[in-house]
Amino acid sequence: MGVTGVIDRTTTIKDRSVERGMECEIIASEQQCGSKSLFYVVGVLDPGQHTGIHVHDDVEIAWFMLEGSTFCVMGSFDEDDFVIEECEANSAGYVAPGELHLHVNRSESDKAVILMAYVGTNTVEGARGRELEVPAALQGVLATKSIELSYPATR
Repeated sequence: MGVTGVIDRTTTIKDRSVERGMECEIIASEQQCGSKSLFYVVGVLDPGQHTGIHVHDDVEIAWFMLEGSTFCVMGSFDEDDFVIEECEANSAGYVAPGELHLHVNRSESDKAVILMAYVGTNTVEGARGRELEVPAALQGVLATKSIELSYPATR
């Protein structure tokens, strides 16, 4: 049999450099299993923490929240349009290439656990994305939910 198989989770890599503020267990990557175009992680966002604001220029992301609750902040620079969605367990989402996004854990006591599939990359470097400053139009949207982003967040 080729490389197809069950991933041994006792050998997976845990990495904090994929998504700022989040520990990611790398399930599928070039290094982990020989993946050609998929990077797949289980991300744990600690209580009260957030990922950094970032974009992935050439990568699509599909995510599914297993546990917890977050604010999912999304937006388009082309349209200068930003929204915040309240997400609970079983929420799912899609991030198009080049669109801003981040998750903010709404709980001060419970972690948020999110499955994330990055299509178009198979490495940590490709999945990391490009961090951004908070756009002026987004600052007002964040204020509606009393969200304050602290930087530098842990990477």
